[in-house]
Amino acid sequence: MRATQSDCLVSGNTATSTGGGIFLSGQGIVKLDSSRVCGNTAPNGPQIGMNPGGIVNDLGGACVMSSCDDCPTSPACPADRDGNGFVNGADLCNLLAAWGPCASFPADIDGDGFVNGLDLGAMLGAWGACQ
Repeated sequence: MRATQSDCLVSGNTATSTGGGIFLSGQGIVKLDSSRVCGNTAPNGPQIGMNPGGIVNDLGGACVMSSCDDCPTSPACPADRDGNGFVNGADLCNLLAAWGPCASFPADIDGDGFVNGLDLGAMLGAWGACQ
């Protein structure tokens, strides 16, 4: 399974074993973009369950919590690093200055611990005025 969830809510689902909200088989990949996975039930991995090899990428603004009330309001525009309502050259400079491994840096748009081409792609895809 390879899927991208953009501006989605995955909630209120039930499974008898693993992955009430989303289940990834081996080598499955899901990309979450400003989406919430919360309020699902299963004995194991109620929000996101996966076999070894499954990958979850946060492209920005994702929330995976037991209760949907615990999810913060998603940022309107995760690639807008300076918060001025536009994804532009200033945001690009911020991203390039932080290039490489990082522990928790705002330019790491997808939250994978690296500022790299995936973050650059997310930024360029959001270029212009924030919606």
